[in-house]
Amino acid sequence: MSVSSILNIAKSALSANQTVIQTISHNIANVNTPGYSRQEAVLEEAVPTATSVGLMGNGVLVQQIKSYLDQNIQNSISAQNSNLQEQTVAENYLTSVQGVFNEDNSNLSSSITQFFNDWQALSTDPTSSADKQAVALDGQNLSTTINSMYNDLTTLQTQANGDVNSAISDINTTLTSIASLNQQIAQGQVGTSEANDYIDQRNQLLQTLSGEMNITCMQGSNNMVTVLTSSGKSLVEGNTACQLTPLTDQVSGFTRVGLQGASGTVDITGEITGGSLGALTTARDTTIGGYISDLNGLAKSLTENVNYFSQMGNGGTPDQTTSTGTFFQPVADGNYAGRMAVSGQIVDSSGNVQTANVMTTSSTTDTTDNDVALRIASLANETLLGGNTVASTAFASNTAALGISGNLAVNGVTVAVGAGDSLSDIAATINGIEGQTGVSASVTHSSTGYQLVLTTAATNGHISVVNGDLAASTSGYTGITQTLGLSGATYTGYEAGVVSKVGEAVKSATELATYNQNAMTSLQGQQASESGVSIDEEMSNLIQYENAYQAAARLYTVADSLLNTLLNAVGVTTS
Repeated sequence: MSVSSILNIAKSALSANQTVIQTISHNIANVNTPGYSRQEAVLEEAVPTATSVGLMGNGVLVQQIKSYLDQNIQNSISAQNSNLQEQTVAENYLTSVQGVFNEDNSNLSSSITQFFNDWQALSTDPTSSADKQAVALDGQNLSTTINSMYNDLTTLQTQANGDVNSAISDINTTLTSIASLNQQIAQGQVGTSEANDYIDQRNQLLQTLSGEMNITCMQGSNNMVTVLTSSGKSLVEGNTACQLTPLTDQVSGFTRVGLQGASGTVDITGEITGGSLGALTTARDTTIGGYISDLNGLAKSLTENVNYFSQMGNGGTPDQTTSTGTFFQPVADGNYAGRMAVSGQIVDSSGNVQTANVMTTSSTTDTTDNDVALRIASLANETLLGGNTVASTAFASNTAALGISGNLAVNGVTVAVGAGDSLSDIAATINGIEGQTGVSASVTHSSTGYQLVLTTAATNGHISVVNGDLAASTSGYTGITQTLGLSGATYTGYEAGVVSKVGEAVKSATELATYNQNAMTSLQGQQASESGVSIDEEMSNLIQYENAYQAAARLYTVADSLLNTLLNAVGVTTS
């Protein structure tokens, strides 16, 4: 072996150990960098040279910079992050909704109870101005309570809508960055430190993106990834990124999610079912929207049923117009929760209670009668508010006369029932005014008998039913009786049911968020075990390769000494 060979071996050793030390330094510097995967300079023996005495070694080479990245674990983390962020956002918004309905904050149940207690007190002294004042003012308080809750819920919707817009902007930035890294990775050299760093950065961005929306990723040529929506629409392909764009819903005014493509912009809101963006649109449109509907159903039933009886005052009729005796202001656009208010006939623009317009009797001559006050007070205990469907108790026949007469109120609209009417007759009457009530009727049959079933097709709809003065025709009016046995809930029972529903939803969301966080922590632990940087290990390696570098440098000195000795031996003078 020549002296020059020794010098070349020393050179390769210095270069290789320098690369190893640089890689170790890179690991140490990124010990706390999110998404960084530990790297290793992989060394291999240089190709030996054939000599007369056999193969002689030529030192060491750096084969590649290896990244300890388990892509399968990384993909699992990205998928898990989509679930985690979805449940975290859902939990946050449901907790806010729970705060709106919490009785300590809203006092809704106590306001309902106080309002009907006032009517009960008024029924015992129907001419009392003080009791009429209490009814009017507590009616105002109940209306204000419901208005405030409605405003709080719509504020949450507006907040969620703003978060949707922010998410769209953030996602576009992430998509552009992924496409840029795709190009850098494709142009880089596989197995180099730079390429590994770009892949780590891209994985971190893919994890961020998966937390924002549910995606599918595929590895392509040149180590580039293709990113698709869950339904297969392209988000990133090669070094090209598509962009999300906000679309305005013409009905709600809220933002929907569009995707710009070669053929134009398409609405993909319904395809985004995971991640924080999916959770935001669900919270805004379905979750909060559903609870607004629940509150609206309560306000609608209160308004229509109290007005139904109040308008009977002084011989009036429950026609839901501007007749004297309207207690709550009629609502034309269906937004009962937002617009519920005591009628200007009861409390004028100056806030003065017009006690003469607070109806207590249907009589035009006897002011001491209390039938209207009693009927309104009795609403507190009636099971008159249901969901999309309510059903009567079972009867033996659908065609036989029921022997009851009077007026039934469906969503505040009068349904006249005659003594000779059967279940089928009542169903036909209700169907005849479906345009006013939004409720259809049918008669079903089972082993228990025939039932009148009322149904509304409205999304998150609620059916409000009250028997009015319906009673057995043979016994005359005997007070409000559930002669049809229509299912439903009392007002306070309904409110308690909504509170219970949101409480269960919060509990479920919290449990799911905790489960997904634990699953994420477990996956991150696996990733850290496989890809994480250990300072102790890196420092130990640093000492090892520092010594190797110093030995290679010493080899240079030895080779230099040998060369000088050789030159002196042949008479060449070195300076």
